[in-house]
Amino acid sequence: VLSVIMLFSILTVANAADVAAENYNKAEKFAFALGIVDKAAYRADAYLTRAEFSELVYNLLTAGQDREVKDSWLEDNFGEDTKDELVVLGDTKIFEDVDIAVPQYEAIKYMVENGYMNGMTDKHFGPGYNISVAAVVKVMVNILGYEFMAKDNGGFPTGYMFVANKVKILSGVSAGAND
Repeated sequence: VLSVIMLFSILTVANAADVAAENYNKAEKFAFALGIVDKAAYRADAYLTRAEFSELVYNLLTAGQDREVKDSWLEDNFGEDTKDELVVLGDTKIFEDVDIAVPQYEAIKYMVENGYMNGMTDKHFGPGYNISVAAVVKVMVNILGYEFMAKDNGGFPTGYMFVANKVKILSGVSAGAND
């Protein structure tokens, strides 16, 4: 799993100029073969958005599971009209900028419910914003179970970058937290 998670650091924070073309092509082919990247939608020359990254990680973590979008909970608890306006996560989290029509809706919901990602604010996820290296690192650190260590060392982004360097998640990556 760690190897595949490391793949995300290549696909999300690097571009073809930062990584040897041969290795970059291998990473792309590997992601396509695993089915975690949609070849038709993939753009090697563009940064990934927070929503697209959510979908990549979701596809990896839920590979082989039933991915049918389950919106009955929204209908039962908030009515049919509400499910088209808000993503409700658990009983308290609401993102006004992610509705059920967003292709990555289920992925965003999964990532937040499992504590891998947060909204940019309490009510906004920022699905169209480019994902930063620091945000990618935070997801990887959280998935690997080092969240408490990251929080003990300063939290986001400093503590997460510290942990990522300590456990060599960023080995060979030349990007900084703000990239």
